Amino acid sequence: MTPTLLSKAIKDFIEKLFSDAVTVKPSVYEGYLPKRTVENQDEPDYPFILVRMTKGKQTDDAHAVIVKLIVGVKAIDEAEFLNALNVMDRVRIAFSRQRVLASQFRLELPFEWELFEEQPHPEYLGQAIMNWTLPSVTEEVEGI
Repeated sequence: MTPTLLSKAIKDFIEKLFSDAVTVKPSVYEGYLPKRTVENQDEPDYPFILVRMTKGKQTDDAHAVIVKLIVGVKAIDEAEFLNALNVMDRVRIAFSRQRVLASQFRLELPFEWELFEEQPHPEYLGQAIMNWTLPSVTEEVEGI
C-alpha cells in the first residue's frame, strides 16, 4: 500500500496490456530510462513508457499519489507521431475499464494527457497524468 507498490503494479499492468501488441510494443520502466551500459547498448530506447511517482499527499482519510506516464515513440514517417497518442489512449482506455489495481489502488478521474508542443523529430513525447488513491494508514495509539 505504498507508492513503490503502486509503481510496480502500474508497470506490470502496462506490460501485460502491450504483451500482444503487433505494431508498437513499448518497454516499460519505473522512473527513468536505464543507463546505457555495454550490455544494453544495442537495445533501442524507443518506444518506451516511464512510470513516475511525482507527488503524494496523505490526509486523515486518504493517501493520494500523482503518477506521470512519459511516453516516447520514434517516427519513421510524418504520420507516426500519432503513435504516442495511440499508446496513451490504449493505456487510458484500459485503466478506465479497470480503475482498481491490485485490489488496493484506485484511479481517480480525470485522466489527463498531453503531447508536448515542441518535439525532437523523429522522437515524439507525451505524458499522461493519473491521480491514485491508496489505502490510508490507521493511527495506532498505545494503551487504547
